[in-house]
Amino acid sequence: ENVEVIDLGSNSLTELPQHLFQSCKNIREIRLGMNQLRSLNRTLFWGLEKLTFLNLEGNRNNYHDW
Repeated sequence: ENVEVIDLGSNSLTELPQHLFQSCKNIREIRLGMNQLRSLNRTLFWGLEKLTFLNLEGNRNNYHDW
């Protein structure tokens, strides 16, 4: 896919599918701020070699120990 920026901020998301970004290898930015995400699968961002910006601000996170 040619998607480079994904903005899912402020959507009250509570979880994300494990392979959500798997087919989007060109992603540079992912904005997930201001949701209700509590945990994320460690493999969610694997393979995103072009990713330079990830916003998780404002979530109820338990993923600080990655």
